[in-house]
Order: sequence, then C-alpha cells, then structure tokens
Amino acid sequence: MSNISKLLNSKNKSLRVFADTITTFAQSQGFYGRLCRDIDEMEKDEFDMLKADIKEQKFSKTLDVVFWLEC
Repeated sequence: MSNISKLLNSKNKSLRVFADTITTFAQSQGFYGRLCRDIDEMEKDEFDMLKADIKEQKFSKTLDVVFWLEC
C-alpha cells in the first residue's frame, strides 16, 4: 500500500483531509503532484514524522491544508 493510500485510509481525520487535498490537486497542480510523489517515496521514519506533523495541525477542510502548505 502506498503512503498516500495509508493516509487516505487512516482513522485520523487530519490525515485523511491532507491526503484527499493533495490527491485532488495532484492532477492539475505541479506542486501537489510532486508532493504526492515525494510522500509515496518516503522511508518509514520520515513518513512517521510527517504523519505526526499533520496530526498536530488538526485539518478539518481542504482550505486548511492549502493555507498550511502555501502560506
């Protein structure tokens, strides 16, 4: 299972919102496509650190993720 799939199938809402946002924009925005690819290529310890950071953000909607990534 890919790292993005792990995020999408997580029980944590923040992880799901994050993954849904980047996969939605991955087809039309180069930044999100590269981010999606880079997350899928992460080693386990690096991926675990990313998950912890995302959980701390408590994302509830797409706009939260966009602001966090782009501001």
